[in-house]
Amino acid sequence: MPFHRAQIRCVLTIAGSDSGGGAGLQADLKTFLSHNVHGTVAVTCVTAQNTLGVSGIERISSHLVQAQIEAVLDDLAPEAAKTGFLAGLAAIEAVEALADRLPPLVVDPVCVDKYGRKIVDDPTLEAIRRVLIPRATVVTPNVAEAAVLTGRSVESPADMENAAEALLYAGARAVLIKGGRLGTDRSPDLFACSDGSREWLDIARVATTAVLGTGDTLAAAIASRLAWGVALPDAVRLAKAYVTSCLEMALEIGQGQGPIGHVPAASLD
Repeated sequence: MPFHRAQIRCVLTIAGSDSGGGAGLQADLKTFLSHNVHGTVAVTCVTAQNTLGVSGIERISSHLVQAQIEAVLDDLAPEAAKTGFLAGLAAIEAVEALADRLPPLVVDPVCVDKYGRKIVDDPTLEAIRRVLIPRATVVTPNVAEAAVLTGRSVESPADMENAAEALLYAGARAVLIKGGRLGTDRSPDLFACSDGSREWLDIARVATTAVLGTGDTLAAAIASRLAWGVALPDAVRLAKAYVTSCLEMALEIGQGQGPIGHVPAASLD
């Protein structure tokens, strides 16, 4: 029997393509499907990559990124959206041009690689701060990204609290700082809102090195829950639980850092 709008929701991802299938819009689409939402895409760049790293990248023009977003908004009316790797100013300019038409927006501010190295230039980083953060329903940096965005060291839970305050001051309505890179046996995430509420989501680290796509999946899971009308704090908690289950089913494939394994979200509810 065909699905109709009451039985499914639509979500837009504005992100790059990963030829290895572990991260980027490929991870987003797997997450959307797991949450019974229809995934739509505005591709910002095409990468040649695998579990060992990125060997090539080609960016999409601002005009075409904007045209993709408009095509989705004009017809499919997504209930939520998320951004991933925007790859440069062109994609951010496209988002800015249509910002007033976007639904609740989850911003995954991809600006460092897995080694903590900055992967965007200073004008792009400034545009993330100026355009995306003030429009974010929630922004989801890891500690390395939070450090780059705020210009301060983020190496402890106290540093995470300070970084969250700085990002809220910059205009985000809520911030989820992911503490998995702190190097402990825990995975402490700080969820902070502009209303002053704070919550630590702290669990034991899953024993796997196959973590490719974790950040993309978390942001996509939050957006999926928001599309179904789930309140943001619950959406964040449920997304954290979902990512944990995906890490437990991580795929030990390839010669490098393998991807997490996406599982049906319904199994967690």
